[in-house]
Amino acid sequence: MFNHSLKIKKMINDKIKVEELLQKQQIQLDRIEAGGLGQKDVLNFDEACRFTGIGRSYMYKLTSSQRVPHYKPFGKTLFFNRVQLETWLLQNPIKTIDEIEANAATYLVTSNRKGVNHV
Repeated sequence: MFNHSLKIKKMINDKIKVEELLQKQQIQLDRIEAGGLGQKDVLNFDEACRFTGIGRSYMYKLTSSQRVPHYKPFGKTLFFNRVQLETWLLQNPIKTIDEIEANAATYLVTSNRKGVNHV
């Protein structure tokens, strides 16, 4: 019972954190759209940093380790495709509590586990 309560509290805290992150991203998106970056297809380095909210030094690290999609048509200057950056930012989605519970319920109903009485 106690362990179950802790799990529920953790899930609630995780949900609150996700909601806070979504609010921050919405604020960032509003700033981007206000600045016109949402209209551009190709972003320079500084624009990409503003668009993603990533600092310059970390963005350099991501590009040098080839972890973020980017282009170097002139050998030095970095450019970014806005749509590719959006896709990259939205990778690894976090499931909501409702999705996790639905997956668990589906698993319990459809699993064919031996020795377990299904209700």
